[in-house]
Amino acid sequence: MYSLIDTHAHLSDLEDLKAALRHALDAGVYAIVAVSANMDTNARTLRIAERHRRFIYPALGLHPTEIGAEYQDVLTFIEERIERCIAVGEVGLDFWRRRGEPAKSEEEKQRQIYVYTKQLEIARRHGKPALIHGRGAWETAYSLAESIGISKAIFHWYTGPCDGKQDLFSLSEDLSIGEVTDIFIA
Repeated sequence: MYSLIDTHAHLSDLEDLKAALRHALDAGVYAIVAVSANMDTNARTLRIAERHRRFIYPALGLHPTEIGAEYQDVLTFIEERIERCIAVGEVGLDFWRRRGEPAKSEEEKQRQIYVYTKQLEIARRHGKPALIHGRGAWETAYSLAESIGISKAIFHWYTGPCDGKQDLFSLSEDLSIGEVTDIFIA
């Protein structure tokens, strides 16, 4: 039996959390980093982690596709509760267009960059890793993380070329690679 850590689980979205946690334990998972995406999931993730101490570790964040008019309130919520968290996440950039959606406007991209940068600054100030979503924007996500001084990160939804991963490796001497789209920097 393996001893595993799930570094990216949206537990707040599950209908049967109890069954999912039992299944994870049975599979050898001994810790879960529960990521958040918006104000509601941030609050739920904290409540779930409170009920499952030493098993579920919360990460608070504002996902790039969830940025709304209240984004400043979400950033304040994260900053005020960051010491209760293991990481800042899920944060990042998402410039891809889903089928049937219009292309992301320059204004939307700039809003994502602004919110992402603010969350990276929270992570750096508090010495927390960043759990970074980089779909369709890995180069910008990487360069912003590097320029802000992020030294620990997990890149989720990496969409760049294989040789582009070398840039991500340069953020740290210690690196592990999980799934094809996830790059861990510690």
